[in-house]
Parts: sequence; C-alpha cells; structure tokens
Amino acid sequence: MPCYNLVVMNSDEYRLRYDALLGRVSQRLPNFIAAVASKETDTLIFHHDAFAADLQNEELALLGAAIKFAGHHGKAIIVNGRCGETVKDDVLRSPSQA
Repeated sequence: MPCYNLVVMNSDEYRLRYDALLGRVSQRLPNFIAAVASKETDTLIFHHDAFAADLQNEELALLGAAIKFAGHHGKAIIVNGRCGETVKDDVLRSPSQA
C-alpha cells in the first residue's frame, strides 16, 4: 500500500508539474541537468552531504526533486558517504554521537 495518495491528472496538468520540477532543478543545479542529459552513464553518484548536510528542509526538497528528475530521464542515483563527513566535528554531530 503506497504511503501517498495518487493524484489522477491529465497530460496538461502533468506537463505543468514536470515544467515546475525542471525549473526548480535547473535553476539550482545546472550541472546536474547536464549530467542527466549525458549519454555516457546511466548512474549518478552523490555524496551524502551534497544536499542538506545540516538538514535544511529546502535542500532536502531539492534532493527529492533531483532524484525524481533523474528517474524521469532513466538515470539511477546512488547516495554515497556518511553523514557529516564534509562538515567539521564541532559543527555537526549525529544524535547518536552526542
């Protein structure tokens, strides 16, 4: 059972949503758009801290948009690394490390 409510929409509504997704991702991540367009690979790798290293909601939403965009274009996403690897110890500690 899905954890969301599927919205039935026509092709015009879908196009509007896709255009909004494209606008959001291309505005903030132009190099990502180019990587998705590349025919050289089917898989893109992100470091865990590439998005929302300090748990910002906007960055988490952007990560979701990027993953959705890549999937829409047939690309797989791998998230690699450990939380906080790129942030100094005195700035970020996971709750289990506190």
